[in-house]
Amino acid sequence: MISNYQMATVFAIPYHSLSERDRERYWDDGLHLRDEGYDWMGNHIADALIDILWSEGTFEEPINSRASEVLALEDEVQFDEEDGNPRNINEGYVVVRKKDLD
Repeated sequence: MISNYQMATVFAIPYHSLSERDRERYWDDGLHLRDEGYDWMGNHIADALIDILWSEGTFEEPINSRASEVLALEDEVQFDEEDGNPRNINEGYVVVRKKDLD
C-alpha cells in the first residue's frame, strides 16, 4: 500500500510574517527561494519525512558499520543532473541523500 503525504511549506517558511531582511535573505524575488531559502525549506521537509518514517516504524539505524560505509560512498556519488544550473528550471532535479537528512 502506498501512502501519500503533503506538507504546506507556506506555514514552515512564511514570507509575509518575516522581516524585510529575512525576506531578502531567503527569497530571490518573492516567489523563488535563494540557496539559503531552499536549505531552510529542505530542513523542514527532512524533519517531516523523519517524523513520518519514525511513526511508520521504518526509520532505522544501519545494522552494521559496513552498511554505513556503503551509504557514505553512495552519498559521494555526483549525478549528471547535479551539474546543471540551479537557476535554470530545465536543468536537473532535486537529489536528497541520507547525509542531507542527518
